[in-house]
Amino acid sequence: MKKILLLTTSICLLTLQLLYAENHRWYAGDYARVVSMCETSNVLEVMADLMATDTKEDRALADTVWLSALQSGECVFDGNYNYVVQLTEKLQVYPDLYGDDQNGELWQATVLLPTGRLVIVYVGMLERKAPDGKIEQGLRPSLSS
Repeated sequence: MKKILLLTTSICLLTLQLLYAENHRWYAGDYARVVSMCETSNVLEVMADLMATDTKEDRALADTVWLSALQSGECVFDGNYNYVVQLTEKLQVYPDLYGDDQNGELWQATVLLPTGRLVIVYVGMLERKAPDGKIEQGLRPSLSS
């Protein structure tokens, strides 16, 4: 009986330890709320390369590229994190993208359109999920009629 109790307690403690050890990184299959998404990865790749150089001219050019992508419809933006995507494949990592010791990541993802059609999109993510109390990016979508 003592062995069963000890075994059960050990399993519970290991399970709790694994739950608290979550590293808050993004993985394929995760659902994420994002502010923007693009039809191709080109715009996001160009912007990440420009941001990596961190010059005033390159930041201005990145803003111009982004505005052009929004105007052409290649990318969409909603600052309220209303887009829910499922990450499918990490395509690229950009070390220390914004100078905050956090890598940027380019992901291929899928999004469910209101018509019920799944579409492949591309999103930029920071390598770590937002901490508690900040923007909740890691919610699972809920379906409602």
